[in-house]
Amino acid sequence: MATHCDLVAIRTALLSPFAAAATGLGASLVTYQAMPQGKPWPAAGPVVRAVVGLPARQSTGGAVDRTVQQDGVLTLQWMFPRGTGVADVVDAVEGTAAIYRQQTLAGGVELTGDARTSRFGVEGDRIRWDVVIPWRTTNTESPRGDQSPLAGRLPTTAESLATLRSLWLTRIEQAVGADGWAGLRTFYDDEPTWATPPALPFAGYWLAETSSGRTETQGGTERVTGRALVQLHTDQSLGEAGPLATVERIVAEHIGVARGVSFGTPLTNGKAISRAGTYQTNLSIPFAFERLRPS
Repeated sequence: MATHCDLVAIRTALLSPFAAAATGLGASLVTYQAMPQGKPWPAAGPVVRAVVGLPARQSTGGAVDRTVQQDGVLTLQWMFPRGTGVADVVDAVEGTAAIYRQQTLAGGVELTGDARTSRFGVEGDRIRWDVVIPWRTTNTESPRGDQSPLAGRLPTTAESLATLRSLWLTRIEQAVGADGWAGLRTFYDDEPTWATPPALPFAGYWLAETSSGRTETQGGTERVTGRALVQLHTDQSLGEAGPLATVERIVAEHIGVARGVSFGTPLTNGKAISRAGTYQTNLSIPFAFERLRPS
């Protein structure tokens, strides 16, 4: 089942132009986001820190073969030693922007506009300039069919919410030997004890039907919509690359219908460093189901 979320492959495609030109531009590429801890910058010369991050996802069309568009940015952060001449800075930054002109990269990753350059300021012992490159993918996703539909009736609210939890448990939390998925420890409706946080990665999962909106439909039923909220925690030293494969998995497993519960396009709501020093990625998974309208 292709989802075309493909964040790891997209990241590889986005970094490939710079990797091919890095020697000529005179910089080495690092791909963790946080300031180096135990990983010092090279003693001399500039380095470039790549930040791909997570795209905004939106879908159009119906439940079958819907079109999903992902829009994101690649930021190449040039870290120059203090004292670097202006001409050298301009050559490096403008040279980077030049190799990211509008084009289509591997896997259909489109660079959608000219790269923007700006001076960020001083960071540690370096002067930082950013090259920001917008990108987009547009693909058709075919949701999986309902593998275990309820026979001849609508689900109750309790059954639908149990389906949501069960799907996360069996497809995300538990290890699946057949496809090599190692599982993801999950805290339901709660957070771990931050004084002694668990091993990374782990997730928090919240689901509250009381926050759902209800729309009456014909035939004596009502459509209930809601969201599951997920906090994914990964190793800060991996930066924005850390959660990509796990986010891919979450998106892939929440497409289509499961026991009468249909899923919308999972969205990323932001990322931050948590109070425990983990790299926290927030996701929202929309869902909907129909139930009999109370008489």
